[in-house]
Amino acid sequence: TLLIPNSSYDKLILLSDGVTDLLSQEQIRVISRTYPTDRITHELVQAALNNIARRAQGADERHYSGVPAGKDNATAAMYARR
Repeated sequence: TLLIPNSSYDKLILLSDGVTDLLSQEQIRVISRTYPTDRITHELVQAALNNIARRAQGADERHYSGVPAGKDNATAAMYARR
C-alpha cells in the first residue's frame, strides 16, 4: 500500500489508460488547472473521447510514433482538498 499524505497536494487525479493514451501530460495539466474542481474529471474524459485514438509506440520519446487504435474506456476520478 502506498500512502501519500494529503498535505502534499491539493488534488489527486486518477486516470485510466483510456485518458492517458489520448492526452499528453501537458493537456492533462492544462485541463486540471483551467477548469473548476467540479468539472475537471468530466473535461478530461471528454477531451480524451474527442481525440483521435492513437496509442504511443516506441522505445522512448525520441523514437515515438502513434498507431491507430480503438477508443478505450476513459475514466477519471479525483480527490480534492477543500
